[in-house]
Amino acid sequence: MKRLISQETGIELAPGLVGCLEDWVKVSRLLDGATATDRRCVSITKDITTRRYMLEDATTERGVQIGCEVELADINVGEHRAWTLCFETIGPAHTRESALLAGIEGLLDETPLPADLSFTAEESCGYPAWITELGVID
Repeated sequence: MKRLISQETGIELAPGLVGCLEDWVKVSRLLDGATATDRRCVSITKDITTRRYMLEDATTERGVQIGCEVELADINVGEHRAWTLCFETIGPAHTRESALLAGIEGLLDETPLPADLSFTAEESCGYPAWITELGVID
C-alpha cells in the first residue's frame, strides 16, 4: 500500500517539464488510523520501461546508494489508456533533491524531450487522482 504524505504542484523540473512533486510512503501494513475500508482496488495493467541513474560515489553511512529510478509506463485501466512518467528517488530523505536532479538530468541527457512535447502542471498527477478523474471507482 502507498500513502501520499505531501504534494507540491507547478514545480519546474527542467525546461518544458513542469509537474507535481509527490512524496509517498510504501507500507506493508495499514498505517495507524487506517482501516481496510479505506482501500479500494482497481485493476491496472502496465508495460514499464525503467532507467536508473545513480550518483557516482554517493552512498549513505549504511552503504545505500543514492539515485533515481525513472519509469515510463503504458498503462490501461479498463478501456482507458495513457502513459506515465515517474521519477522515484532512492536513498534517505535528505538526499531526495540531488537524487531527483540526477534522474532528470540523466534522462534528458540520453533522451531529450521532443520540441513539440510539453509536460504541464495541469497534466501532472499521481495514480489515485488520475483514476478518480476517470471515474472508474464507485
